[in-house]
Amino acid sequence: MSKIKKILYIIVIIIALIFCNIIATTYVREARVIKVSGDNIQAIDKTGEYWEFKGTNFTIDDKVKLVMNDNNTDNIIKDDIIKRVIKIDN
Repeated sequence: MSKIKKILYIIVIIIALIFCNIIATTYVREARVIKVSGDNIQAIDKTGEYWEFKGTNFTIDDKVKLVMNDNNTDNIIKDDIIKRVIKIDN
């Protein structure tokens, strides 16, 4: 296979993955827990955005890292999804 064909093949694969929503942008936000109600946790990040997630062993004022997925909308934060929550040692 020629070098150009290999490059084109890779480009086609990347485009297909993007259209299939397999490639998504993830990022991390730091936040502070402000409410705990059973396993429903509310937190606020440094920009003032409120986030809700389910979890256990969280208390008010815990610092957390929210691993987020931007849902392929770079400019719309309201549809971002929390993929994972990591408690930060205080």
